[in-house]
Amino acid sequence: MINPHHVQAVIPTYNPTEHLTVLVRGLLTAGLDVIVVDDGSGPGSAGVLDVAHDLGARVLRHDRNRGIAAALNTALQAAVSQGSQWLYTLDQDSLPDVGFVGTALDYVSGALPAGVRIGVLSPAANNGVAIAGRETNGLRHPHDPIQSGSLVSVRALLDVGDFRSDFIIDGVDSEMTARLRKAGFSVLSVPGTDLHHSLGHRVPATFAGVPLMRRGVPVTVNQHAPFRVYYMTRNGLAIAAAYAGSAPGWVVRRCLIEVLAHVLRVAFGRDRVLQLRALGWGIVDGIRGRTGPLEQDRLRRLHPSA
Repeated sequence: MINPHHVQAVIPTYNPTEHLTVLVRGLLTAGLDVIVVDDGSGPGSAGVLDVAHDLGARVLRHDRNRGIAAALNTALQAAVSQGSQWLYTLDQDSLPDVGFVGTALDYVSGALPAGVRIGVLSPAANNGVAIAGRETNGLRHPHDPIQSGSLVSVRALLDVGDFRSDFIIDGVDSEMTARLRKAGFSVLSVPGTDLHHSLGHRVPATFAGVPLMRRGVPVTVNQHAPFRVYYMTRNGLAIAAAYAGSAPGWVVRRCLIEVLAHVLRVAFGRDRVLQLRALGWGIVDGIRGRTGPLEQDRLRRLHPSA
């Protein structure tokens, strides 16, 4: 097994809650080094970040909110300066299996055929649900793993380049997955591992104001804030344009999954007008090839109270 101090647990944060300190404490207790990159949180988060520092995490701070990709890139630079070989990337609301890193590194050293170049090792399941993918030669290739809870090779990142900071949020992990695979790196899931993670939040599904039921149980849909829907849509189109030639099947499947999720949110979720507005802006900007942060005036128009 590789020395765990060659692994940097990386946590991008924005206005973190006390859960961050629980996460940091658990990672440090497991023997991992921890980098917290705070992405321009307000003064109300200073106490939580100070506690994380006092516990032993290295806390780096952006002077303004630049997005999760920029935070991951800051962590990558810090990890390279310390000679780290892997990034264990987590969200501030993750509840990781602290044994994942050891299991993943054992998998690398003992179960992989010679010549496999690892880009990412992801959990095999999220919240107890197996991540979709395909299996070849005994290796599980997840279709589109999220970055939270994954072990990312520093060497691979140095080879293919930084996370796309112009994406800001959403699609950052998918784009990196496609880029790594295009460059010949494998993105694999580690058998028997799981990540508990919040992916949006479930809300009751309604139609014409009537709650939908299935066998007496309320139906729910996965809800995201409208501004997130904008970035999902815009960045998804950018990913499709960039990788349709090298990974057409992957692009088509990813697009179909995203379209279905958007349809369900608009048809049965909340804030339907704002969701449609976000979708429209995302489609237009995606076709135009626009990236970077959403302008403040449009961001305000996607807020439910606006």
